[in-house]
Amino acid sequence: MFKQKIGAVTQDNPDVIVLPEMFTTGFTMETSLVDREVSVSIESWFITMAKLADALVIGTTMYQLASGDYVNRLLAASPDGKLVNYDKQYLFAMGKEDQYYTPGNQRLVIQYKTWNILPLICYDLRFSIAADHSGEVDLILYTASWPSRRITHWDKLLQARAIENLSYVVAVNRVGKDGSGVAYPGHSQVISPMGEIIMKSIEEEQSCLVEIDKAFLDSTRTTLPFLKDKK
Repeated sequence: MFKQKIGAVTQDNPDVIVLPEMFTTGFTMETSLVDREVSVSIESWFITMAKLADALVIGTTMYQLASGDYVNRLLAASPDGKLVNYDKQYLFAMGKEDQYYTPGNQRLVIQYKTWNILPLICYDLRFSIAADHSGEVDLILYTASWPSRRITHWDKLLQARAIENLSYVVAVNRVGKDGSGVAYPGHSQVISPMGEIIMKSIEEEQSCLVEIDKAFLDSTRTTLPFLKDKK
């Protein structure tokens, strides 16, 4: 299914394709769904999709480490076959995520074409320190399973992250209901360094193509040199 969707969007020649959190299974604590063999095969799938799309392909999945521990892992594959990863740092204790997954402890900044991209996962959004930088990041990217009942927090925190870091923010959230009846309303969006919403998708599954402007980012940071005052 996702291969078909990615194939469809390649007609528009995107540079980056972003998928929701745990798109292979949905956000779940059922770690028995994925073993080490499946985890390795998912890595191969990402590389194949990146080559197919001639784009950077990003998404998160339940992933079993060689140690046997599980992480909520973001994978990013580029067309040249390079694969990098980031493990979710802040685990959602209300949903018992911390009881099933091991937290990551490393930040990842992806250098792709002329952009420096900082990928983060869902609950990471609540902690501004995860996104904090002094200008070395151009785009902060979130992939999430954020529920309807707290969607106002999602909307406002995304704008805050863009404004406080003078960065573009790209955020992809799932839609529909999970097996427990929890609803997810989308609200995937792209936000400018000024906190302006460039695109916002609500409630239905769709693919959106958005163009962002590096020159606007640079001019904004020149006009408003707030980042140099960070401590």
